[in-house]
Parts: sequence; C-alpha cells; structure tokens
Amino acid sequence: MRYNIEDEFPEVNTPGEFMRLLKQERVVLYIQVDWSGPERGSRQVFKKALSEMADVNIPVCRIDCFDESKEYVIDWLLEQRVQYNGFNFHGTGEVLLVVNGNLVEFIAYPAKSGLDAVREKLNQWLNGPTRTL
Repeated sequence: MRYNIEDEFPEVNTPGEFMRLLKQERVVLYIQVDWSGPERGSRQVFKKALSEMADVNIPVCRIDCFDESKEYVIDWLLEQRVQYNGFNFHGTGEVLLVVNGNLVEFIAYPAKSGLDAVREKLNQWLNGPTRTL
C-alpha cells in the first residue's frame, strides 16, 4: 500500500479491533493526542516519511489516546512499559513497531528526531528482519 500525505491512517476504535491488530505479525501504531502541539508536528513528519515509502506491506494505524474510554490501550501501553525498558509515552506522537503483540521498537518524538531519522527507522522496520523480545 502507498500512503498519501493527506490521508488519515485507519483509527482503532474498539477493543476487538485493537486485539485483532495485536495478533498481526507486525503493525505500526501511531499514538495521537489532538491537544498536543508536539504530537501534531510529529504526525506531519511521520505522514511525510511514510508517504515517501514505495510500498508498505504491514498495517499502519492510529490510536487517539485523548479518548479516555480506551482503557484497553492504556493498559497495553503500561504493560509494554514494563516489558520494554525505556519506553514511555508523553503525547509527542510516538510511533510504535509491534511484533506479535509486543512493542519491539519506537520513535519517541518524530518531530524532534527529524524527517531523515524517521524515514530511516521506518525503512528498517518495513524492509528489515523482524526482531522479537
């Protein structure tokens, strides 16, 4: 699939959708929080980098964590924090690589990392071997 910079990523809205995504071999999750200026900047960097990819063969979805009813997502994020030392979420538009339901890598603040670094990391994730915890 090829992404257009103007496109919105599919949003995960239900616990069932989230659980189905976690059963995928690999998925990229974007953590969205509309109240955050840094997140909106990161979203544009992430979308630009993704739109430059020739072909994306794994699901890319967004989760709006502003919606406090998504406790199932918050519970999973907290669980990943325990399993992946150094992971935290701050509302800066974190991008997560999930393999078989587990966080294996992340980009903490794409706008701060910059387009080149985000592009390079996405290329590694999308075209490289899968690493599991």
